[in-house]
Amino acid sequence: MYDILILDTGVTDENEEIKGLKVDFPKGKFDMKYGILTDEIGHGTIIYNIIRKYSPSAKILAIKLFTGNNVITEDELIYALCYIKENISCKVINMSLGLKFCEKLNELKNICNEIISSGTVIVSAFDNDNCYSYPAAFDKVIGVDSNNKIKISSEYEYIESSPINIRAKGGLQRIKLKSGKIEIVGGSSIACAYISSVIANFSLDEKWNWKTIMHHLRKGATRVYNLSKFEKSIPGKNFKIKKAAIFPFNKEMQAFIRYEDMLSFQIEHIYDIRQSGRVGMKMSRFYEKVKEGVCIEDIDKAKLNDIDTIIIGHLEELNEICGIDFKKKVIEKAVQKGINIYSFDPLDNYIYLLEKNKGMFYYPKITIADVPQNTFGKLHKINKPVVGIFGTSSKQGKFSLQLSLKKFFEEQQYRIGCIGTEPHSILFDMDCVYPMGYNSTVNIDAWQSITYLNAQLYKLCEKDVELIMVASQANSIPQNFNNIIDYPIKQNIFLMGTQPDAIILCINYFDEISYIKNTIQALQGISHSKVIALVMHPYKINLDFENKLRPKEQLTLNDFDEISVLLKNELKIPVYLLGVKEHICLLYKNIIDFF
Repeated sequence: MYDILILDTGVTDENEEIKGLKVDFPKGKFDMKYGILTDEIGHGTIIYNIIRKYSPSAKILAIKLFTGNNVITEDELIYALCYIKENISCKVINMSLGLKFCEKLNELKNICNEIISSGTVIVSAFDNDNCYSYPAAFDKVIGVDSNNKIKISSEYEYIESSPINIRAKGGLQRIKLKSGKIEIVGGSSIACAYISSVIANFSLDEKWNWKTIMHHLRKGATRVYNLSKFEKSIPGKNFKIKKAAIFPFNKEMQAFIRYEDMLSFQIEHIYDIRQSGRVGMKMSRFYEKVKEGVCIEDIDKAKLNDIDTIIIGHLEELNEICGIDFKKKVIEKAVQKGINIYSFDPLDNYIYLLEKNKGMFYYPKITIADVPQNTFGKLHKINKPVVGIFGTSSKQGKFSLQLSLKKFFEEQQYRIGCIGTEPHSILFDMDCVYPMGYNSTVNIDAWQSITYLNAQLYKLCEKDVELIMVASQANSIPQNFNNIIDYPIKQNIFLMGTQPDAIILCINYFDEISYIKNTIQALQGISHSKVIALVMHPYKINLDFENKLRPKEQLTLNDFDEISVLLKNELKIPVYLLGVKEHICLLYKNIIDFF
């Protein structure tokens, strides 16, 4: 058994020929050969000399990778690890290397886990670009980063509950090779070699495995970054919905009717208040697919006998207008009946009522407890295509567009991952809700938000989805600078956190071309993405001479054709109309062609 196995660029020594294994690539197929490990790059030689110096009695085997262009590929790394698993027994594998982008993320993770489960410890360096890299970021792989403040090679910091497990000496330093030559080097790959030596020098009575090694590393650390414990103020959504009622029937609730076939539960009742003037209205008047006889019902007369969950939408404005706390009244009814409550808005002020509930309650909320800790600012490089839906204003149907595209892609058998910003996103089988819209419950700062969103994208990569779709809120650049509310700070944070590759921009019929152009330039400038399509909201919104809103007027196809020709000629971007199935199909093809 070898003490340390070094995966790197080979080893060159002027005084002796170092032999070992090297990956070859004859006739387009990987092969492993035994021979002299000439190091044309020099990196592996430095790593070998560090480990040999600090673990002089260790039995070392080097494997030369980098079969071409001085770049390690994921296929080459996976091949080498598979070969090690089948043919070589060792205590420690040192990989002072890593991949920022990895298409075969799960395949690489699986082979690492198989090696680790056999008792071998894998030590891997993070990339020097200060982002996460692989396999260092995997669970059970000891991921090593550098800290320029650490000056002694045997000292290191231990990090809890983070992909970064260890930080060690990685600042610029003089390394004397066996040949006597002095090299000035630095970075996490050097820190990684020091930690492999520390581990190899452990004299253990216990079984040699990852858990034991991590225990001893923690004991020997000069500093430990502990996990800060933050308690969630509300429970997660741990109840299943089978039959639900919605209240009140406002803009956000319309998605439950339009896209009812995307729900995993039945909508049994649609409630509103008498004061709205909508009670008694037949839903077939607004939506063709709704069964005849389905009406909006009076919430005051609701019995809640045939449902397990009531979904409560935004009520703040109704409460203020009517001077009645409708949320409290509905919660009291739900508690009395013992049914579950899913709320768009916070429920903190009603905990004293909810504690009596035999059912359960939930509202989406992002707090510091949801944010990855001890990351030192590192972010994941996302290896799946990301499509972002952004806009020039509010009330443009961004969520509707996201649902329509999700449905269309899934009908074509694509695996789609979604991050929604509407509070009911997860009820439509989206993977994550980031409730940044009206009455936002995102209670973290900008840096934490970017970290959180990046972590959610990475989780979708781990699920091996084929496409990720995210949708923002409201406008993307200021329409004016009269009030702090005019600044789309949250939207810019969302853009930077999700970093889409392609953007679909929702626009209005009345938007000035110069404003659309400025929005496109801003989105592309901040995210380095490409705006590939414009989607127009199918209504005109007219203003009278006092600048007050008049009733909405639906766009005719002639209106759309006329304005879309102007936009295409000016912006050189295809334009589609929201709500037209043929246009959704064309937009789908546009997205596929882009990637």
